[in-house]
Amino acid sequence: MLADTHILIWALEGQRGSIGPKTWAMLQEKYQSVAVSSISLLEIKLKQRRGKLTDIDTSAALALLKQRQVPILEVTAEQAIATATAKNAPHADPFDLLLVAQAQEKQLPLITCDKAILALQLPGLQLIDARQ
Repeated sequence: MLADTHILIWALEGQRGSIGPKTWAMLQEKYQSVAVSSISLLEIKLKQRRGKLTDIDTSAALALLKQRQVPILEVTAEQAIATATAKNAPHADPFDLLLVAQAQEKQLPLITCDKAILALQLPGLQLIDARQ
């Protein structure tokens, strides 16, 4: 499973946010089988720079993810190209498009609350509606 950025933020803050009880329980139980993307860490840093997010120390978050042996996916050139040429994109957010490309390439279900992503029907894309 691949967590989108909001799922990662809420997990790091120890809050459920919009995550439903079923998904929250699954994340608590199977956190070691949930991967995160390096692009999510970049997105968090950029949100902090714009003043939209202040509570997360990304260096400490990275150390915690490594300590818990959470897989961190790096962005590949193929994923970048897939993002730049994506048809039927959920919106213009390159971070979401990269997460979708990573989930497709790695054949990982993407855990998200994002309605635009959840509405996608792309070959090889498996989605978990985190609102449940």
